[in-house]
Amino acid sequence: MVNFLSSKEDSRANQTISWRVVVATLITCLTSSVLYGYNIVIFNTPETIVKQWVNEAYYDLYDEWPTSSQLTFYWSLTVSLMSAGAILGSGISGIVADRMGRIPTILLNNFVIVLASALCLVTVHFDQLIGFMIGRFAIGITVGVGVVVGPMYIGEISPVSLRGSMMAIFSSATYFGKITSEVLGLTGVLGTSSLWPYILVPPIICSIISAIGIYLFPESPRYLLLKKHDEEKTVESLRLFRNDANEVSKDLAEMYEEMETLARDPPLTLTELWNKPSLRWSLGISVFGMVAQQFSGINYIYYYSTEIFEYAGASYTISSYLSIVLILLLGLFCVTGGYFIDKLGRRKIFLISCVGMCFSTIFVFAFGKLLEFYDNSAFSYPLILMVMLVSVFYGVGLATVPWLLMVELFSQNARGAAMSITVVAKWLSNMTTSFSTEILLESIGFYMFLIYAGLLIVFFMVMYFILPETNNRTIAEITNEFKLRDKLHPDDTPSKSYTNLKNDDGILS
Repeated sequence: MVNFLSSKEDSRANQTISWRVVVATLITCLTSSVLYGYNIVIFNTPETIVKQWVNEAYYDLYDEWPTSSQLTFYWSLTVSLMSAGAILGSGISGIVADRMGRIPTILLNNFVIVLASALCLVTVHFDQLIGFMIGRFAIGITVGVGVVVGPMYIGEISPVSLRGSMMAIFSSATYFGKITSEVLGLTGVLGTSSLWPYILVPPIICSIISAIGIYLFPESPRYLLLKKHDEEKTVESLRLFRNDANEVSKDLAEMYEEMETLARDPPLTLTELWNKPSLRWSLGISVFGMVAQQFSGINYIYYYSTEIFEYAGASYTISSYLSIVLILLLGLFCVTGGYFIDKLGRRKIFLISCVGMCFSTIFVFAFGKLLEFYDNSAFSYPLILMVMLVSVFYGVGLATVPWLLMVELFSQNARGAAMSITVVAKWLSNMTTSFSTEILLESIGFYMFLIYAGLLIVFFMVMYFILPETNNRTIAEITNEFKLRDKLHPDDTPSKSYTNLKNDDGILS
């Protein structure tokens, strides 16, 4: 058995990536992770100018100027409506993707992005605040759908041994979106009172490019076989996404094995997903990984890095550019992390990421307090360096691994529902940390970083004991491990014989 598993893992390790998988991944990222990153920080740089528009639009709506508290409320509502929409989009996306298919869902989502962005543009032109809020909510729905269906499609078209690298591209694209948004919002680009509405145009361009590009690619082979039971189109899809007949046969064999499991275990409802012990492990790990990502302290780095750099003594202009450098580092180490995730494994990289972020966060606290007590510029550079280091360790593991676990821990009958639950948990955690961070900062200052460091220790300890290695392993192998944890009998049903299924090309038919 050991020799068999060893040879099986070696064969997966030798898989190569098709350029078509890379192109399909990049196209999918345009309206999933790129627009997620773009929209989440879209008003960060031109905040003052957009607030002024909200102020004027409020006057047009109520014929009176808002008080300071009213302006703060409407501004917060305008910003948070995207997150609220994302929760709804995440909740429905798994069901829609399972019923319609991955490609049709992406195309429909692209269409809605164009409509929602156009609505925002029109309502800004006519100073219609309520219409603008509706548009932001609709954009949030598309972001929620994109961050579920995007990694779902990418994970299902990627070779098992290279799935980590493809998901690293997905995570890195988030930071490309953030950098683009930050740069366009600068005063010298579109960050002026007359030009800021054009920041809403890039999502429309991305959606059109994505729709044209993704239309040229086939549906996910896993969806075609396990949901549609269309073996002919499955083989056609695999031939496009794999480099040789051997890889097609291996992937098809694994899908048939999963198909046998699906025949015994039909698609699950949310209640059934929780009631099944082995899937309860998968769901708990997937949700906990995403919660860990959001409560790691990275959201403070996203939203308040400019303020930290100013606190360290940098000017506003320098701090703005340092924030862009920080996001560039995140994207760079997401790509680098993808290599190590496939080489060292998901579990090890996740744990390394937690430890690195924990120590870096403690040093951010230490240098921040030293700068507060002694007001010595000698502590400024180490503070800036430690903030950068937090983002580096986050990019290496926590930025990517939780997205990867969503795909690798669930079979086809549970993946849609499980991914929806996981991403809803992500957005709820995002809203919680975004809301609480400013309150914590005002009440306890830099001591807030000790809370995040403590949480990172908890995340490390929990995942050390519950997270299995998923690298180069099939879903059946991982599920059997969870069954053994619960002292259940693993699935020892022999796979169907594939010898008689091979055609003259050596491809399963």
